[in-house]
Amino acid sequence: MATNIETLRAQIEQETEPRAKIDLQNRLVFELSYSNPEEAQTLVNAVAQKAEQLGYAVGLANSYRNMGILDIYQSEYHHALAHFLRAIELYKDAGCKEGLATTYNNMGVIYYYLIDYENTLTYYKKSLQLSEEISDYETQVSLLSNIGAVYAQMENTREAKHYFERSLALAEAHQDYEGQVNALHNLAHVTEGEKLHQAALNYALKAKSIVENHYPSQRHLMTCWSGIGLAYRGLERFSEAIDFYQRALELSRKLHDKREQVIGLREIGECYIALHQMENALDYLKQAEHLAEAMDSQELEINVYESLFRLYEQQNDIAAALAYHKKYHQAEITVLREKYDQNTQLLQVRFQVEQKEREAELYRRENEELERLNAELEATNQKLVETQAQLIESQAKRIQAEKRATLGELAGMVTHEINNALSGIRSSLEQIYHTPRLDEDRIWHCWENDQEGTELQAYLAKRRMEEDHIIAATELAQRAEVRAEQVIKDLKSLVGDESQELGTIHLVEIFRKAVRLQWERLERINIIEDIESEDLTLTATSGEIGQLFLILLSNASDALKDHSEPEIHVKMQTQNGGIQVDFSDNGCGIPPSIQAEIFHPFFTTKGESSSGVGLSTFKRIIDAYNGTIHLKSDIGKGTTFSFWLPEDAKGKTAVFKS
Repeated sequence: MATNIETLRAQIEQETEPRAKIDLQNRLVFELSYSNPEEAQTLVNAVAQKAEQLGYAVGLANSYRNMGILDIYQSEYHHALAHFLRAIELYKDAGCKEGLATTYNNMGVIYYYLIDYENTLTYYKKSLQLSEEISDYETQVSLLSNIGAVYAQMENTREAKHYFERSLALAEAHQDYEGQVNALHNLAHVTEGEKLHQAALNYALKAKSIVENHYPSQRHLMTCWSGIGLAYRGLERFSEAIDFYQRALELSRKLHDKREQVIGLREIGECYIALHQMENALDYLKQAEHLAEAMDSQELEINVYESLFRLYEQQNDIAAALAYHKKYHQAEITVLREKYDQNTQLLQVRFQVEQKEREAELYRRENEELERLNAELEATNQKLVETQAQLIESQAKRIQAEKRATLGELAGMVTHEINNALSGIRSSLEQIYHTPRLDEDRIWHCWENDQEGTELQAYLAKRRMEEDHIIAATELAQRAEVRAEQVIKDLKSLVGDESQELGTIHLVEIFRKAVRLQWERLERINIIEDIESEDLTLTATSGEIGQLFLILLSNASDALKDHSEPEIHVKMQTQNGGIQVDFSDNGCGIPPSIQAEIFHPFFTTKGESSSGVGLSTFKRIIDAYNGTIHLKSDIGKGTTFSFWLPEDAKGKTAVFKS
């Protein structure tokens, strides 16, 4: 830019033709508008005066357009629009389509800043039409992409893609590699928004090829690599995503682009979370956090805090999760306030442009309305904070109640089973302990005095009976010990540390463990299994799936307590990429009037003997796995709970744990 400025200064010094000199001076104003706006402002006023004195309409129009550009840099949008409108009048009078096309484009930019997309499209399309008439292909390529970007902001994906594709086709026809790369970036972005990850990947890879072979630009290459990483992440090819995000991160560091560094670090952290490599995820997310906070960028901080919140939540570190959730909420409120302030400023500018004749009165009313809205916003924010705190507290209490209820029932069952085992061992030991010792004196007495051996035979027969009793007691003790060991193993499987690990579990095995743990209350019930295969597997935690069966078995046992021929029927089969379980009993049934309420937290029909969290826990677990539940119940005939779970838990949502 400095070279252009010095060259223009030299050309102006040498130029003697007045209109040509004005054209060169207007070009110099444009070059100075960003680097030295004060000099540009002084110069453009002088140039406009000379052009007007000469009656040079195009030169004067160019000066007004430059004034508008300087106003944009000063955020004086209403003044910019006034200058652009004056330039348009002059260009029309002079029949200068090139000047009109450029100024309409500038007008579109103004309305885009003002978030007035309808007017933005109006002026962009006017500029496009004129650019087509004068065959300005480079401007057409840019405008087509700009129009596509506006439609993307309006969430009109179909129109956005249409204009981006037109921009790409035109850029390809004229070997405009920069235009091609920009259009491909835009297409990748909009298709990624549609979750069309493979299409987005194809666009990003094509853009990368052009940059590497025809249009060397480190910034564009960084954007390509980032776009490829985003598409691979959408395709759940996380290792490949990390590779390209790392390349983009390295380039962003070379370019000293801290914003892109934060984005790249967070995206890599998210990929490591998806790969369950939490240490790596934490490392990158912490780097992103430090950099975002050093930049004091609340927008970047929000996304990083959200990622750290989910990471700690998955690690069950509730204290850290809540701390980041709080930071996320505080940053979000700050950003909302900033955006609110920005939108308010834009509304004020639009008001100045469109309603200038009533400016004072409407401005006063607008300020009053803004104060009212701000007060409402403050009140709403406060209410949201209070409501959120109440929800978190309520959720924590509910989950603690679920845990206490589940552990209470398991403790009762396990205590009963262990007591039974100990009772069997104790009675066996007592029988063995009280068995008379071998009477050696009697044996010797018989040896000396019982010539025919009658007394000895009787004694030995009695002794053999006593030994048989000892053997029977020993076998009983062994069975009790095996039963106790089995109970402990089943308990560890369903509530121990291993029960919280996400992995492949055998559904039938988990069900039978749940049955064994509740055997005392299920002993009189006929349990009928209709199982498609013994090897039905899911990706889940054994603790959560075991809890499903424990809840259903407990409820069925209660429903069948007064039935003379109690029966539970369990059917398991693969269905629609998952496993369908139909759990039926022939018990008392659930009244229709309460069927809609049974999954609500703390709802119970069992009085104070129940916590009322069983079926709400059941539903929470099913929902967490993106499963489905169906209930069918008839009074006096029984109840069927049908639930379906996907085989793969990749879609499993985060469940608040405490």
